[in-house]
Amino acid sequence: MKIDSTTISQILSSLKDYNPIAYDLMGKVAQALIPIALVILAILMYLELANANRLLAHEQGKMNTTIFMLVAWKYFVAFALVMISGQLIDAIVWINSAIGWVIDKVLPNKANISMVIPDITGKLNLFQKGLIYGLQAVANFFVWTSEIVVKILIFLRFFSLYIYKGAAPILLSTYVSEEWKNISTTYIRSFVALIIQGFVLVIIMKLYPAIVTNDMFNLVAQGSFTQNLAALFIILAKAVIYIVVLIGSQNLVKRWMGA
Repeated sequence: MKIDSTTISQILSSLKDYNPIAYDLMGKVAQALIPIALVILAILMYLELANANRLLAHEQGKMNTTIFMLVAWKYFVAFALVMISGQLIDAIVWINSAIGWVIDKVLPNKANISMVIPDITGKLNLFQKGLIYGLQAVANFFVWTSEIVVKILIFLRFFSLYIYKGAAPILLSTYVSEEWKNISTTYIRSFVALIIQGFVLVIIMKLYPAIVTNDMFNLVAQGSFTQNLAALFIILAKAVIYIVVLIGSQNLVKRWMGA
């Protein structure tokens, strides 16, 4: 497996840098949805004020300035969130990038981390060579597959982030409503999970080579066929587990967020 700076840069890039065309398109979608989101806010505010007035009338009270201002302030905050939803999402993505770059600098880093399954040293018969080389080929296939999986996960993550950016005004507009708040809460948790997945991928990609390297060194140092065979099985298992961990990274952060 080869982890280069380009892959890390892709994971930690901004929405605009990853794909400027998609960024502009979703920006236009978000701008087009803002008026609709404001209408939704106005309707929700009217319903809340009407409900409060009805409850007060039932208790022999009436709407006063204090109650009105409390409700109005809440919806003013929601109005601000809707209006700056695009910039807010960009800022959160930037924070993720900053965290990711900190992790990248803290963990041991080389320009290119190349993990190649080494050849087995020592005298082996034809059957043993065939078995070892066959396992090496399978292990190399899974290591290569892991690189493709990383690229696919990066694409799917950013594809989802662009959709979240475009739909932000509508989904954030329901946050102030107690009845519809769960829609916005689910949206926010899922969005944050996607954000966290970025630097989690960086951690996984940095951690995996460090774990596997020792087994590879042992593979070269030890001459026993059985020991080498066992080491290859370990590497193969770790390659498969690595792919599973990569694919499961989104579910992992969703569990963290309760999404």
